[in-house]
Amino acid sequence: MLYHYTSLATFALILTTKSIKFNRLDLVDDPDESLFGYGDSDMKLNSSSFVSCWTEDKVENIALWKMYTDLKGVRIGLDKDMFVVYKINDKTSFLKERFYRDGHLAVSSDMNNTEPCNVKYDLKDDNDAVKCYKEYAVSCKNGDILLHTNEIGIHKKKYWDFQKEARFIIRGMSVNEKGAIIDRPLERESFYIPLKWEAMKKNASCFRT
Repeated sequence: MLYHYTSLATFALILTTKSIKFNRLDLVDDPDESLFGYGDSDMKLNSSSFVSCWTEDKVENIALWKMYTDLKGVRIGLDKDMFVVYKINDKTSFLKERFYRDGHLAVSSDMNNTEPCNVKYDLKDDNDAVKCYKEYAVSCKNGDILLHTNEIGIHKKKYWDFQKEARFIIRGMSVNEKGAIIDRPLERESFYIPLKWEAMKKNASCFRT
């Protein structure tokens, strides 16, 4: 089971829409998520990925209550397979299309999955962050740029480890009209991904008011 701390207003929106918001990765609470680019081109790949952030810690965390609810909100507990997903070839996807396009945003089901990813708290400082973003996720071979998308959105500095975070991630790319990768900010800031409503109904929520 995973847990999500949120405000009463956001919880009401979840109940109304029966969905969870995936925020663009450069808009979440850790500024490092948008500070560093990938590879020699310094591409901001985080700005074309979207996340829903949870914790694996079943024990109530006062720091998370304070950060995300100001001690007045809701802690939701749901099974890891909480989302409606679509079978595309041999993979599952949060989106119906194998190749999704919205303006300059492109998302391929081939570079995504629907399992939560455990965040790695393996960055000591900015130098580690630069190495991570410059070397892990982008490499060059025979003049081609290779994107190791499974490295995007899972590395954070050690002082965040109290979150014990697990993330659902939709990894995309910013592309031009011909489909070539470009370093351009996206207009889209979020996705709303439907919940399996039976999962929501059978799990109780913890309130602080």
